[in-house]
Amino acid sequence: MKHRFTSEELNPLFSAVGAIVVQWGQAEQTLDMIVAMIYHSYGGKAVGKRIPQPLNQKLKFVRKCAETINELRSHRQHIEKLAFDFEQLSSRRHELVHGAVASFNDSEGTFKFVKFDLINNFHHVRDFDLDMNEFPLLLDDLIKLGSDSLQVAGLLIQKLRNES
Repeated sequence: MKHRFTSEELNPLFSAVGAIVVQWGQAEQTLDMIVAMIYHSYGGKAVGKRIPQPLNQKLKFVRKCAETINELRSHRQHIEKLAFDFEQLSSRRHELVHGAVASFNDSEGTFKFVKFDLINNFHHVRDFDLDMNEFPLLLDDLIKLGSDSLQVAGLLIQKLRNES
């Protein structure tokens, strides 16, 4: 197994993972804005004592608020779809950001990653691949997630403006 990579081999990976990180950051920051609006302006304080910070808690919070707060019910479908899409993409993003490159197959354009997972207080090792041919589809999904996040935030902002 090759232990040293050339910059020529790694540059496509750096570009791909960098794009994933940047695009995810945009989408999650918009989710943070959505959470803050719900918490401060839509009665979210009745649902949660504190503003949630980990992703899974944010998604649980926005779902519960969309279900229980009357002013959000008209946007419930959009909010729930957004939460679902975050969940679908979060595991792949997490793998790529927290995994380590183990090998590169130049002929296939595939990077093999290794990831330690903590399960029942014991580390388990697993591997997974990033096929550079699949990257454009993942990036498209992340761009759509960012766009959908902005759309939901816009709906909430518009509703606040209409009520003031």
